[in-house]
Amino acid sequence: LVEALIMLKQREQAEALVRERLQAAPDAKDAANMWCLLGDLTGEVEHYDKAWALSDGACARAKLALGAAAMKAGRWEQARAELREAVQLKPQLVEAWYCRGVCAIKLEEEPAALGDFRRVVAADPSHYQAWACLGQLFARSKMKREALFAYREASRLRPDEHQLALNAARAAADAGAHEEAAYRCMRLAEQRALCDEDTCAL
Repeated sequence: LVEALIMLKQREQAEALVRERLQAAPDAKDAANMWCLLGDLTGEVEHYDKAWALSDGACARAKLALGAAAMKAGRWEQARAELREAVQLKPQLVEAWYCRGVCAIKLEEEPAALGDFRRVVAADPSHYQAWACLGQLFARSKMKREALFAYREASRLRPDEHQLALNAARAAADAGAHEEAAYRCMRLAEQRALCDEDTCAL
């Protein structure tokens, strides 16, 4: 019911229900999840700490949320430590792997970032942000064909994102796929998304 209220954007009612459940049964089996929901609803990080404590170190969702909060504050080392615990508890938690990759980029540890983003797309091939990050990392490493493949996937998954299409066009030009680069540029020009500066950069 709480999740349904959140989906219906009735956040005040959802928060009231969560607080009511926690007050009625503070030691219930789903108490840790309820504290996570309360954190989601209020944005108060201490609720995730409470969830983690109640779970006896078994709530991966709490660690993911704590990692995300640390990322928002720019505390990249702390964030990665939180996320490391999340994926140790729940290796299939794709978003934790993605966030770990972002932390690794911020910490200038590109090999670690590559490993994390590869893990993401292996588990969820529709994760366009991870494909885009892989494209960026491959391009930096002069792995031109790999960069093109990654940007193709990102652009295919999000055809409405003009920047991804532009990145794919640039990667195509770098890889020597000039017909593809020209076609992508034409498509962007048709959508009035490509300025003269972008064209010159290709």
